[in-house]
Amino acid sequence: MIHKLEQITVTNLPAQLTPLIGREQEVATLCALLRRPDVRLLTLTGTGGIGKTRLSIEVAQALLDDFVDGVSFVPLAPISDPELVLPTIAQALGLREAGDLPLMERLQSYLSGRQLLLLLDNFEQVVPAARQLAELLATCPTFKLLITSRAVLHVRGEQEFQVAPLALPDPKHASDSSVVAHNAAAALFVQRAQAIKPDFQLTPANVYAVAQICLRLDGLPLAIELAAKRIKLLPPQALLTRLEHRLHVLSGPLLDVPPRQQTLRSTLAWSYDLLKPEEQRLLRRLSVFVNGSTLAAVEAIAGSSTQPVLDGLSALIDQSLLQQHEQEDGEPRFVLLETIREYAWEQLVESGEAEATQRAHARYFLALAEQAEPHLRSAGQKRWFDLLEHEHENLRAALRWLAEQHDSESVLRLGGALWWFWWVRGYLSEGRSFLEPLLPESKQATPLVRARALNAAGTLATLQGDLGQAEHLCNEGLTLFRALKDAQGIVNSLWMLGYVSLEQSKYARSKTLLDEALALSRQTNNTWGIAYSLEMLAAVAYNRGRYIQARPMLEEGLAIVRASGDLEGISRLAWLAGLVYFTMGESARARATLEESLTTSREVGDKRGIAYALMISSYLAIIEGNIPPTRPWLEESVELLQEMGDKRGIAWALYGQGWLALTDKEPEEARHLFEKSVALLHELGHKWFLALSVEGLGCALASQGHMDWAARLWGAAEALRESEGASLPPMLEAWYAPQLAVARAHLGDAGFASMKAAGRNMSLEAALADDTQASATSAPASDKPAMPRQSTPTHPAGLTSREVEVLRLVAKGLKDNEVADELVISRRTVSTHLTSIYNKLGVNTRSAATRFAVEHHLI
Repeated sequence: MIHKLEQITVTNLPAQLTPLIGREQEVATLCALLRRPDVRLLTLTGTGGIGKTRLSIEVAQALLDDFVDGVSFVPLAPISDPELVLPTIAQALGLREAGDLPLMERLQSYLSGRQLLLLLDNFEQVVPAARQLAELLATCPTFKLLITSRAVLHVRGEQEFQVAPLALPDPKHASDSSVVAHNAAAALFVQRAQAIKPDFQLTPANVYAVAQICLRLDGLPLAIELAAKRIKLLPPQALLTRLEHRLHVLSGPLLDVPPRQQTLRSTLAWSYDLLKPEEQRLLRRLSVFVNGSTLAAVEAIAGSSTQPVLDGLSALIDQSLLQQHEQEDGEPRFVLLETIREYAWEQLVESGEAEATQRAHARYFLALAEQAEPHLRSAGQKRWFDLLEHEHENLRAALRWLAEQHDSESVLRLGGALWWFWWVRGYLSEGRSFLEPLLPESKQATPLVRARALNAAGTLATLQGDLGQAEHLCNEGLTLFRALKDAQGIVNSLWMLGYVSLEQSKYARSKTLLDEALALSRQTNNTWGIAYSLEMLAAVAYNRGRYIQARPMLEEGLAIVRASGDLEGISRLAWLAGLVYFTMGESARARATLEESLTTSREVGDKRGIAYALMISSYLAIIEGNIPPTRPWLEESVELLQEMGDKRGIAWALYGQGWLALTDKEPEEARHLFEKSVALLHELGHKWFLALSVEGLGCALASQGHMDWAARLWGAAEALRESEGASLPPMLEAWYAPQLAVARAHLGDAGFASMKAAGRNMSLEAALADDTQASATSAPASDKPAMPRQSTPTHPAGLTSREVEVLRLVAKGLKDNEVADELVISRRTVSTHLTSIYNKLGVNTRSAATRFAVEHHLI
């Protein structure tokens, strides 16, 4: 009996009403793949809403001339039974019943010898039918399959192509409409918005919000289309503000798509429902991680299931719900797109597993921080610093959750383990905001836990110039450490109290404390403590102008940290040694040591080391006349120091910027910078460096023609330095010489000597007074000279000016990285500011902070 097959049509691609945007490269790549003889089965994978169907139709359309027997589109979304796949294909091919031949054989007979492309759309719910497809391919060598699926088929010969989100706008150019207009994601948004609101245009007023919407939506085409449909009701800025809860905002209807794609939530629910129960559980638990997780973290938090974690992760990756990124150390990191994470978090809460999962998360990251802490001051420290940096968002999340649970002991333990990481990486405000609110109520905490937390909080307060609080906290910590006979804790507390006294210019007390720390460190063979104590004793000597005494201490300390492989120690001691060499006029040694400091600081991520190495290098470059690199060096230095709130460092950098302005023949700018430096140094009580800044101010005034005033300032600075038993370093004496020579020539030797003597005999307050008001007569000494007045704006809830800037941008809907780009600061600094803002406002969400900003007219 002859079985007859009748062909009705094999070219049935659905017509597309809108052009495909931003997929030109993918179309070219996929066409090239399907033209290769060895590629018979090509599967487009990707998360729901990423545009697999639209892309596959475009590819099939482009290949019509390559397949003489045409292209056939087979929609599989309506079916869920794998047994219905072959009948659906036959129906799409127009095959009619003809005799009793089995369907597989009828398809094989029809496809044999035909050059045909079958496009099977939405295969993920019928994956078991992949074996039948493989059989067809094996017996019919001239036809090809193009398949879209959220899941990989896992059959021989399959060529997988993962469809990525649309290219995103560059955050650095998010305000440039000419740049954003050529971005694929933004172009899609504009196209779909114009379909709803024909007069919608990308303008300088809305371009930033449009760019941020695309970034917030991960470049998912479906999400962007759904967002654009809201444009009739919500302008871009208002839409962006509401995308914190994107699943609520991004709902349809898009009536020309299947119900599962009419809202973003239904799209994700479709993928979620296709998972096995254990895979659903794993996905839910992965939502607790912020910015991804390591395999070890996943195993610790989600490893109690009956399915092995590796198998579960593989399944989620195959289902296009999870991304795997390889880290520098070769270990994988698993990341959920924020859109998927939000949906998974909703499911975690609904399942009742959220509290247990968060507890496991907090417990894991507490253990990780305590494991890392001793390694942060030893060889191999960079790996541990980087590890904590990678997990920074998770550590923050753990701290917040523990605080919300009123688990003070665990917060203090975690803070006590992270203090050195916070110090080196510059998260000073963040650390204080977590620790200090709990200290007054933590009397019941374990003494050792409380002592470490006290010392940690005191250390961070010291670096931010809050010396009274620092002294109180470190003294209390020292008392506890002495009672516990904890040698390392005693050394830490003594070192920080010595630092506080140094900042207060109490040099004798500082030396006494640091001598004890050094003796105890030598007694216990604590090489880290020895190097640290030598460093601070050298700093005491240097701040007293006794740089010759500082040199051997720094050289011994450097030898210790170099031998131990302590990169952070090298970065710290080397810049101070470079400063000493610079002060002594040993330019070559200074340059080499500063280069060593900068290299190791960047390697280990020590912001403070980077800032100081750049700053001192700029001093050296200015003196040597190598001006071009100094401006970016000083700008980077100031930015880093401002992020950390290091007032002393800022004052030193301002001093360098003042000299750069003088070199650039900008005396007014130089005067302004020196005045700011003087104000900060006076506040901190740094008399020796204050004298240098006063002299710098005198040089700026001399450049403006205020010779009398300049000479009085030089006299006052000289007296201030001598009161500390210090002398002007030869290198800086040469720096000031040209300005002094001009003033001396203008005033004459007698006049110059007279004005300078007057400055020596008057208070610094009088010397700093306006030239027209200054009196050359002797005046009583004043402990607190009047500084140049600077108006300080007041803001609600005690917010700083920088925090208000951050809050305004957050209220406009910007993400952390977007705020960072706008303010030219790091993302970590933005997160630190947000933590402080939330604490001051008593809120814990962006929407609540935004309401505060609106209510207080900050935007």
